[in-house]
Parts: sequence; C-alpha cells; structure tokens
Amino acid sequence: MKLGDVTLVKDCLVCHREVILLARKNAVGELPEKGSILPQVCEECSNKYLATGVLLCNPHNGNFVVIKDELFKRIFDEKTPIPPKRIAWTEQEVLDNIFRNAKEQGVPIPGMGDENGQ
Repeated sequence: MKLGDVTLVKDCLVCHREVILLARKNAVGELPEKGSILPQVCEECSNKYLATGVLLCNPHNGNFVVIKDELFKRIFDEKTPIPPKRIAWTEQEVLDNIFRNAKEQGVPIPGMGDENGQ
C-alpha cells in the first residue's frame, strides 16, 4: 500500500514524551493499528534505564517494568539473550510476579504506593 509522506510519532513508554518512530517520504507498507502500543523509549530514558536493564512491557495495557540484566537472566534463563533494543513484550502475570516478589523482599518500586514502594 502506498502511504506517501509518513511521520509516525508515539509516546515514550517511560516518560510519555513524543518520540518519532518513522519519518519517510513516499512510504510503502502498512501502518500499525490505531491505538497499538509500540515498544519505543526516548533517548534520555534509554540512556538512563536501558544501559544496564531490560524493559518488559505488557502490550495489552502498557504496564511495564525495567529490570537489571542480572534479574532478566535469573527470571528467564541464562541462555535467553538480552532482547534487541532491550525491550520485550511479556504477559501481565510475569509483571505481577516481579512486583509481588519485589514487595515481599522489601525492594522499593517507584510509582507503586509510597516512596518506599509500600
């Protein structure tokens, strides 16, 4: 499908600032479905969070968590490679388990409850 000039802008999954995903003249192809969640992180958030971590995101509701590389390997498998761009889709159950385990261990989770994650 010929699309013409296209600029696709989405919000950063972390800070919600606009990020240009695609800017092309005479584009050909299909656009993502309206309202679809695309795995995109702005450069500032990427440098801050993804330098040593992986963002796990539920594509159905946009919930996410960033975990350190070491935890990613413990959760999934030592042989599972760190995903390209350090972003991966996951089910809500995986996120819920990560949050539950963190809370049980007293690990603060920003954005969850008070400043201590309680």
